[in-house]
Amino acid sequence: MFLQSDDNTTAIESLIRRSDKLDCAVAFLGNKAESLLPKNNSDVRIVCNLNSGGTNPSVVEKLMANGRYKLKHCPELHAKVYIGNEAAIVSSANLSANGLGLDADELNGWIEAGYEVTDPEELKTIHTWFSNLWKESKKILATDIENAKHAWEKRRIIRPVAALNSSLLDELKKNPWKLENRNIYLVISTDIRSPEANNTLKSIRKGKEYGLNVDAYEDWDALPENSYFIDLYRGPRGGFGYYGLLKSPEKKILISFKNREKDEVNLYLCHKQADLFGYTITDNDKELLRERVDKLLDAKIGDGSRDEGKHIELTVARKILFPKA
Repeated sequence: MFLQSDDNTTAIESLIRRSDKLDCAVAFLGNKAESLLPKNNSDVRIVCNLNSGGTNPSVVEKLMANGRYKLKHCPELHAKVYIGNEAAIVSSANLSANGLGLDADELNGWIEAGYEVTDPEELKTIHTWFSNLWKESKKILATDIENAKHAWEKRRIIRPVAALNSSLLDELKKNPWKLENRNIYLVISTDIRSPEANNTLKSIRKGKEYGLNVDAYEDWDALPENSYFIDLYRGPRGGFGYYGLLKSPEKKILISFKNREKDEVNLYLCHKQADLFGYTITDNDKELLRERVDKLLDAKIGDGSRDEGKHIELTVARKILFPKA
């Protein structure tokens, strides 16, 4: 029987609830997966994929610590199959609170589908398939969990957005959870780049290694890598500037040069971005940032200071940008 979105979710929950023996081959395990599993199951086996970054390793740790569930992992697994006593469901939905291998309410509204199998001969085939998968899958070790945590963090940064609002700050106000764990920072410079730094950057742009869209921060090695920057400036006389969106590399690239005092300092290389996950900084966003930049610099959040410049994770800055939200 073909199952559409709501029917698909209901059928999976019903199958899990009424089965005292349950086998699940689900590529990705997401938040609150444990709440979907019945408390009275004495025989539950789950195979997931820990390597791709789509499974939340904290959920796996919790399920393993529970003691009621047997878990293995298969790096090649992409299937989503739920096998109960008298039926099986082959589905697009993973085992998580929202039917996908991501957390919170980020992907509510995505369209899922599945197919319920009750034919005895087909069920035999599915049971055999899972038995073979279980034999071939690997025991989950502490090193697997540790590697999965790194993969999960990377995947969280670039996870998809279901519905895009062109204004980044409007989305921050209305749906801050969509922007959590994405490594987006407000970077507020309080000094302009020196002539020596600009000359070094010009030379870099003339080369082919980093491309024409390369940009840089001067003597700011502490900025996070693999992150997105909203590039702002607040001058000593009250001047304000928004200079675009930047992305730092997965491993920071520092190019040394000598400043006016002949000290050796670094340029921290980044690349210009047209948008961040489909979001842009609108004129209204720029005006809000201009109005709030001093409060951001003076607030006890982020890293740095008014004198040296500051970077603040965007969702942390929300309470300053939208104090009444």
